[in-house]
Amino acid sequence: MNALFAALVAFALLVSLSGAAVISWPGLPGSGFLSRRVATPADVEAGNAVFSKEGVSERPLDIAIPQYALWTDEKGEKQPVILLQAERLPDGRALFGAPTLGGVRVAGFTAELELLGPEMPQSE
Repeated sequence: MNALFAALVAFALLVSLSGAAVISWPGLPGSGFLSRRVATPADVEAGNAVFSKEGVSERPLDIAIPQYALWTDEKGEKQPVILLQAERLPDGRALFGAPTLGGVRVAGFTAELELLGPEMPQSE
């Protein structure tokens, strides 16, 4: 996971001449994420998951992991993230875990996340 963290930190946001943020997306990691199972506390400790619901999650979501996404923060600003895990909670909500490109680990629900898929998004 240290390599993933270093890669995410290395690919910070760049500012274009127009003042608009241009995202410099890194390649997707080959390890350090969860697919086809829910996270355990050991996964979080090892850096392979952002959260663990300690047996509360019903199942992993059937989506591509890892993948690119945009997470809407508490200020309403979209932040680029790399989705590392996605789980279905007993109440039916989907919970996602992802680090920002600056390395901050965030968890969010469907309304806070725009999935972009496993293909590198095009910079504007």
